[in-house]
Amino acid sequence: MTHSLRFRSGQVQLRRFRVREEDAITPGDLMVQDGVHARPMSSVAWTGTASGTRAAAGEAFLGVAHSASAAGEASPVSVDVSAMSVYEVAVRSGSFEVGDLLAADEDGAGLISDRMDEVSDPIEAIARAAEYTEGPVERLRVTFASSVNTASANAAAQLG
Repeated sequence: MTHSLRFRSGQVQLRRFRVREEDAITPGDLMVQDGVHARPMSSVAWTGTASGTRAAAGEAFLGVAHSASAAGEASPVSVDVSAMSVYEVAVRSGSFEVGDLLAADEDGAGLISDRMDEVSDPIEAIARAAEYTEGPVERLRVTFASSVNTASANAAAQLG
C-alpha cells in the first residue's frame, strides 16, 4: 500500500518524538509510544489475538506521523496527537456511519500501520468515523483518540 498523509480538516497538534534507529516511519503511519520512542503501529507485539493486540495498541496510541525517519536514522518525527483533526485513511472495504469505531487493521500476525478496520469493542478503538458512507468504500474520514492528549476519548489519556 502506498502511504500518504491525508489530512482533511481541523486543528493539528504536532508533538516531536524520539524514534528507534531500526524503524522506518512514513508520513501517514499510525504511531504508538514504546517507552520514550514513537514507533509504527506494526511494531506492537502480537498478543495471540487481534482484539488483545488492538487493545494494547490503543493504550499506547499517539496519532498520525507527519514526518519521516528512514531505517538507520534516529531523526525525531512529528506526530499529530489532536482529537480535532480529520484524516482520510485506508479501510477494509465497508459502509460506515458517523461515530463507528475503528482500530488498526491486522493481517493475522500483526497490526498494519496505514490501514484501519471497524471494531465493536471500544477498548480496541483508536478512531471514530467522521462521515457516513453509501455503499462500500476503501477510504474514510476519521478522528483519532491519542493516549497523550487529555482532550481525546482515549481512556489512557486521563490524568491521575
